[in-house]
Amino acid sequence: MSMGDMTRFTLNRVNRDYPITSGHEIDIWHQNAARILQYGRLWNFYKGNHWNYVPEAGEPVTTANFVQLFVDKHSQYLFGNQFTIHANFRGSAYQAAEDLLNEEWEKNHIGQLGFQMGQVGGVTGDCWVNVGIDNDAVFGDRVKLTVFPSEFVFPIFFRNSDRGFSGLLVQWPESEVVSNAFGRVRVRTYVAGQYWTKDEVWELRDGQPISNSKPNLLGEIPFTHIPNLMVGTEFFGMSDIGQVVDSNREFNEKTTDLGDIINYHAAPVTVIYGAKASTLQKGARKVWSGLPKDARVENLELQGDLAAAREYLMDLKDTLFQLGSMPKVAFGGDVPISNTSGVALAIQFAPILEHMKKKRLTYTKGIQYINYQILRVREILGDYKANGRPLPYYSGVKWPDPLPRDKQLRLNELNTMQQMKVLSRLMVLRELIHNDIAPAELEINDAQEILDEVDEELQKATEQEQELQLNHAVNLQEAGVSGGGPGGQGGPKPPGKKPPKTEAGAAEESSAQAEKKAGAQASGV
Repeated sequence: MSMGDMTRFTLNRVNRDYPITSGHEIDIWHQNAARILQYGRLWNFYKGNHWNYVPEAGEPVTTANFVQLFVDKHSQYLFGNQFTIHANFRGSAYQAAEDLLNEEWEKNHIGQLGFQMGQVGGVTGDCWVNVGIDNDAVFGDRVKLTVFPSEFVFPIFFRNSDRGFSGLLVQWPESEVVSNAFGRVRVRTYVAGQYWTKDEVWELRDGQPISNSKPNLLGEIPFTHIPNLMVGTEFFGMSDIGQVVDSNREFNEKTTDLGDIINYHAAPVTVIYGAKASTLQKGARKVWSGLPKDARVENLELQGDLAAAREYLMDLKDTLFQLGSMPKVAFGGDVPISNTSGVALAIQFAPILEHMKKKRLTYTKGIQYINYQILRVREILGDYKANGRPLPYYSGVKWPDPLPRDKQLRLNELNTMQQMKVLSRLMVLRELIHNDIAPAELEINDAQEILDEVDEELQKATEQEQELQLNHAVNLQEAGVSGGGPGGQGGPKPPGKKPPKTEAGAAEESSAQAEKKAGAQASGV
């Protein structure tokens, strides 16, 4: 049973008296039929099922799966370098929330989970993430994040103008082993499901409730919808490959046709005019003689222009990359190694980077709502307290740069800006941490503490230097040595006010100066 048939079979079983509709006449299947069938078509192309028929055994067909390459590459650029969560507010409570969120994402294997989100969203255009509770064998109790297949989720809108869903129907195929009255065992497939509102949740089997409703302790439907690319004011998003599928099919068909022509003429057909093939010996190194006067023997030759066909394929391939927002250099190839600047590199990868920025708009908002639900679950479990703080559930998402960066160049830029007093040392240190230039174990909130320690060490060094200068000056004064600096001034002197001179001291000083002057004149100096 195909996905579309299974969905139609299940939704037709939904009871009209069941609270999914709540008195509203909602035809779930006809509202979602086109969407579900489109999902199946796109997943078939991603998995390499590009032909509408099953090729015969030995029949050569060419299947170049650009669709899979584009989806995986876009997902890698979006989630390859893992994002991090930042509270964007100061204080130990906000730091605790930031640490908690980053820890929960790590417990859910953020790299694998992010790639799944990008893959499902890139193929179908819609990504659904469920927030639940799980007892993991490694991490113990954790908030479990699960990416649900888009074809299993059916949002319920009570008004067509609603951007948010009022209810959510989730269903998926399950199998069970059953036996009949004669003892014969078989595997039966049924459809399990759940129906969620903000207040209650129902367990379903083939579209029917199997028990009474249970209260929804979270107070929110624990599913987050992330549109892959925004389409105006529509609820559902747009796939990365919607425009690529038809061009990919055309490329495969034309490549297969061209291959058939080449194979056909690699072993050409021999055409005999005015003679019978039965009288001629077949095989290599055979000599034919005694043919009729007007007889001719020749191979069937290719008269078409293969160069034009090849040029068409190259143009079609260029169109594929343009529609898929994918630069050819992203797949490597014969690209010379050079010290290309960051600006030039960004221009080369501009199509995929612009596409990534559009996707970050929706995925950032979706991740922030997932974080909100994580904190709400932890609050119910008693591991997190809002404590009446402003924006207690807000979190920021820090996306790393997908392109490699020259760390030494960035260090030089930051050093220049610090010398110009454009950036403080604290801002420089945070920038180094965010860009993975500073040690990875360094935390953002430790930056001020580190700078305070540096300032304290510099202060101690300054005080020690001043103390050495003071001791040196005192030693010189006790030894009766004066400096010969400019203007007749001596070397370093102890700080503070000079003691007042007595009359006897003044007389002794003038007598000493007169003796020094007379001695200098006698020496001819």
